[in-house]
Amino acid sequence: MPMADELVLSQHFLWEGKSYTVHVYRNATHRRGSLHMAETELGPGDTIISDGRSPEEALRKQQTVLPLAILSRSLL
Repeated sequence: MPMADELVLSQHFLWEGKSYTVHVYRNATHRRGSLHMAETELGPGDTIISDGRSPEEALRKQQTVLPLAILSRSLL
């Protein structure tokens, strides 16, 4: 992560018996004020990112898209 990003929270997301770590960062240098970004690494070079105006919004968006992202990788 760039130096401007600050880790706000980390939370585990459980899906079909597997745990994925979601990290939420705050970027105070964003031109419209503070932007939050949730990030989950599904594998090497495979990272899912969601943004939001608050840590809760970014986390909620990430938790919404993760099942689809995980399932789509299992189809490959």
